[in-house]
Amino acid sequence: MGTLGAHPDASSSQAFTEKRAAVSQSSSYGPQLCDIDNYPVVRNGKQPSATQSDDTDLERGSIQDGEFVTDVPVSELPAGHIDADKAEGDIIVDWDGVDDKEMAQNWSKYYRSYITMLIGIFTFCSTFASSAPSQLLPRIMERYDVSRELAELPIYLFLAGYMFGPLFWGPLSELYGALPLLWISGLGLAVFNVGCAFSPTLAGLICMRIVTGFFGSCPLTIGGGVMANMWRKKHLGVAMCVFGATPMCGPSLGPLVGGWIAASGTTYQWVFWAMAIFTGSFTILAGLTMSETNPGVTLKKKAQRIRKQTGNPRYKAPIEVREISLREIVIERLVVPLKMLVVEPMLLSVTLYISFIYGVLYLFFDAYPVVFTQMHGLGPVQTGLTFLALVIGCISGTLYYVTVENRAYQISLKKSLTNTVPPEFRLRLTMAAGPILTCSLFWFAWTVWKDVSIWPPIIAGGFYGLGIFFIMFSLFTYMADTYGALTASAMAANTMVRSAFGVGFPLFATQMYNKLNPRNATTILACVSLVMVPIPFLLHRYGSRLRAKTRYAM
Repeated sequence: MGTLGAHPDASSSQAFTEKRAAVSQSSSYGPQLCDIDNYPVVRNGKQPSATQSDDTDLERGSIQDGEFVTDVPVSELPAGHIDADKAEGDIIVDWDGVDDKEMAQNWSKYYRSYITMLIGIFTFCSTFASSAPSQLLPRIMERYDVSRELAELPIYLFLAGYMFGPLFWGPLSELYGALPLLWISGLGLAVFNVGCAFSPTLAGLICMRIVTGFFGSCPLTIGGGVMANMWRKKHLGVAMCVFGATPMCGPSLGPLVGGWIAASGTTYQWVFWAMAIFTGSFTILAGLTMSETNPGVTLKKKAQRIRKQTGNPRYKAPIEVREISLREIVIERLVVPLKMLVVEPMLLSVTLYISFIYGVLYLFFDAYPVVFTQMHGLGPVQTGLTFLALVIGCISGTLYYVTVENRAYQISLKKSLTNTVPPEFRLRLTMAAGPILTCSLFWFAWTVWKDVSIWPPIIAGGFYGLGIFFIMFSLFTYMADTYGALTASAMAANTMVRSAFGVGFPLFATQMYNKLNPRNATTILACVSLVMVPIPFLLHRYGSRLRAKTRYAM
């Protein structure tokens, strides 16, 4: 086994402490955590000697046969509870030290960037599929001989799968990791898109679209955890920013491709074939090139390797000595999110704000054809091109965050004596973006005249894209900083409500814009947006007091 050597110097201890703090912070986006005590710990197949203290202070460490040793911190262990009978006599396997190459945060920066891009593309495939058929409504109406209202159901009920998917994918990602779930969801997304193309009835198409949305919700659910497992606090904001841009860019580019297919004269089924080919290709690529990022699953593989090498079955990863009941999963993934939504004023207000602007985004997929096709006489491709303004606005917001806002956050982090920044710092972008988004809606409403150029409303759409990215990304990070280990539950509640708005808003968009006319309809939306502008200002002012009084916030 070898003997314990001298303690590492202070700088090594500090580096390891910072790393553990980063991992603990990143767990805000990933699995919830549990306690474990009084179990021997092994790294690289070596167990600390009995002379080592039982104290679990992170700053204490030692060199053992050339490996840095420190006890397992309570805050890093997986969800569930330890079965004492099952774990009796086991040796818990942990990382070999601060530079363990199996830890995702120690992988090459280029490889981590590649996986970040891959997860972003997976998310793009899913959100792109939610809106791509929107320009093909006349073809669907003709194919199934139904009204426009019925033809819209299979398009937007895709988001119904988003409402329930996170409740399924979240717990599975904690147990089995991200990689197998991405394979399954990518395969499901591709297969059921093919099913949409072959569907003989409208009812079958609706069912296929809902199931496709269920599989498509996987990368949205687990992508944030993958980012948090790979990137330390210093770079996590940038990675989350890149990942967070895809849910806005995907739906905005969908109508462009759908419009091109509609104008090409091919059958509407080709939109589903294109999505299946696109998703299937990247699923194969991920299967060949991506590695598992979940630390619990990685440690499980490490423990299996040590058991095989030593022939000793006592070596176990933390995930192997825990016990999770169905009741715990139901409470954690369904009851807790709903309860938080009811009793948490911060979560409720943030969710309503995000859900409204998200619903308006999907409403635009019906409103834009009314404005630009019916009023200005543009074709399907030209109408699809008008959505590029939303994408440009979203990309501009991403660049601003990476170059300006993230730098400001890092400066505040360095100045902090506790190496933390209050969650209210994240609200700065929303406080600025709320008026921008509201003004963009008024701008759009008051420039939608047949005799006025198409460019003013298009530019207004670009500012809406900028505003929606700023608001959604900053409020997502605000929820993560506010609710810590309960972020998964907060996000689940937000996702369910947000997806319901995304389903509901487009179903009345065409009637609203035709009966009220685009000016009055968009003015109503702008007024609702104006009412919501004070939300981030109030949270910035009173957020710390609310967090002190609630049982869920940090």
